[in-house]
Amino acid sequence: MAYIHTCEEPGGLVLADADLLLYCKEEETMDATEGLSTIEVEEVGDVIVIRFTSERLIEDLWINQMRNELRTLYEAKSPTKVVVDFAGVNFVSSAALGILMKLRKQVEGEERKAHGDLKLCNMILGIFQLFSHTRLDRLFEIQATREDALATYHNTEDTTVNSGARYATIDVKVVGHVTVATLVDKKVLNDTLIENIARELFYLADRETVLSLVVSFKPVTFLSSSILGKLITLNKRMKNKGGWLRLSDMKDPEIYGLFTLTNLTKVFDIRETEAEAIAAFN
Repeated sequence: MAYIHTCEEPGGLVLADADLLLYCKEEETMDATEGLSTIEVEEVGDVIVIRFTSERLIEDLWINQMRNELRTLYEAKSPTKVVVDFAGVNFVSSAALGILMKLRKQVEGEERKAHGDLKLCNMILGIFQLFSHTRLDRLFEIQATREDALATYHNTEDTTVNSGARYATIDVKVVGHVTVATLVDKKVLNDTLIENIARELFYLADRETVLSLVVSFKPVTFLSSSILGKLITLNKRMKNKGGWLRLSDMKDPEIYGLFTLTNLTKVFDIRETEAEAIAAFN
């Protein structure tokens, strides 16, 4: 569950960290920004990758400098493929969100008529939560990692998942033609965690070459019934594209009992171990 606090002072900024969204006034100031570089720019083929040099996208002078640097970058290169990498960023202000929205409009145009494409990646859960609360996750395409974001440009036909890919709530590996997603947390209880697990599982299911998917509950000792609807949706997504989903490693009897109680053992193919689930695809 996300907790939102609103301070009494008007004109506050939006901050996000891994567990909390804060609406409060940012009182820190910066020295003059002369000589300051707020972004790092890398060209990967025909894609422009932008990273921020600060973990806190909040101070007014820094934000103004970032706005100017992004404007200069766009005027100089007019990029049509842009990845904004949030690696290392822990705090984001509403002003920074506004700048990103303007950059997106420049790259993609109104209703994407400019035929450009901007993607975001490497967000900590709190920042993704901020985008979700403000519904900006519907406006921006958000990828789990930089590699995933670049792959959507360079490999439109082959959207395979790299073994060992880094996600926030699941560990992903590829065994032969089978993709295995193992839940990371022991306690899958709060709504925010469940939403993020669903987001990453749906992302896997939407990859064209992921036709055999195993979701392993190996480390899980507590499971909220709230995730059941997400798993049903995941199962439908896989079936709709001709794929298969299997579940495995429900070590705690109460977790398997939850599926039995809700008659979902008739919906899902549940195997005792990951190895059995993988073997069932062969």
